[in-house]
Amino acid sequence: DKAYTRNSVKEVYDLIVEDLKEGVRLMEVNPISKPAKLKFDALSARALLARVYLYMQQWDSAIVCAEQVIRENPAIFNLYEAGLRLSMDNNFVSSWNASTVWGKDYLAKDNDNVLFVNGISEIVPALGWYHFISTFSVNKKLAVEYEDEPDDVRRYYFMQTYSLRGKPKLIYAKNRYIPNISSVMRPDAGSGYTRVIRTEEMYLILAEAYAHKENGIGEAVKYLNRLRVEKFREGTYTDLKAADFDQNSLLVFIEAERRRELCLEGHRWFDLRRYMVCEKQPYTKTIRKSYTTFEYVSWTNVPVQTVVYQLEKDDPRYVLQIPKRELSVNPGIGSNPR
Repeated sequence: DKAYTRNSVKEVYDLIVEDLKEGVRLMEVNPISKPAKLKFDALSARALLARVYLYMQQWDSAIVCAEQVIRENPAIFNLYEAGLRLSMDNNFVSSWNASTVWGKDYLAKDNDNVLFVNGISEIVPALGWYHFISTFSVNKKLAVEYEDEPDDVRRYYFMQTYSLRGKPKLIYAKNRYIPNISSVMRPDAGSGYTRVIRTEEMYLILAEAYAHKENGIGEAVKYLNRLRVEKFREGTYTDLKAADFDQNSLLVFIEAERRRELCLEGHRWFDLRRYMVCEKQPYTKTIRKSYTTFEYVSWTNVPVQTVVYQLEKDDPRYVLQIPKRELSVNPGIGSNPR
């Protein structure tokens, strides 16, 4: 029966940080055995705190937290074996049965690099295996992000080419290697996780935080190389060189690397939002998306109308709207500006 109003953004973030720091402290002084990774422990909570500090642009605090995490667990998901067994050529399938394609779930709770997992992957019915269930295709512009470096195994480990009535379609494949592939078609525990905190994110946090610091380019590039070398075919990776970057070009590279490594795990919207408001991030571009509606006529999709949507820098729509359900019971919270 109480009407809640809003606190300031600063007060909200201060509370988040205070709660996380206290949670870490309490779990450190009251350790328990927790092998499942489905609940937070001190390490995964500290990793989440590193993410929060990055979003707040508190670079030094983000560095401290992320470095503490990788000192305790530096593991990275190694794709060397995948680079020997898989290629773009044998990544193409015309059957929903994945048992013929070698590999394992990239986001599995048993992976050494995974610190925390929870929540089923709702994107599988939209992007997953079977073409009758898959509503959307993985963005081809994302696939192009990898093509300048053909030895980057992530290109065909994260997404697979499926033949849909003779037409190729990119489908989500980060969790394609679950043994019971029929479970992947249903939104249940068998469809894998997308709410994941893992060490690769910590390396990217360190790279970005150091890139914002004076004389930090060398450290940033060091962490990028440490992450990337295990994502390429063994022996093919060429180290990035600090001398090849200035601050702006390095930040642009890190943004692209975050998109490549963390794709389809729920980071992208937040990254686009925060890059648009970051003082030192060289982003002034407008994001445009075109959508065409079709009418099905005589076994053919006929285009009817094309509408272009765009988000300008600092567009208020980067902040998602308060749900109508919340506003109906608590109008005092107020709608977000539009």
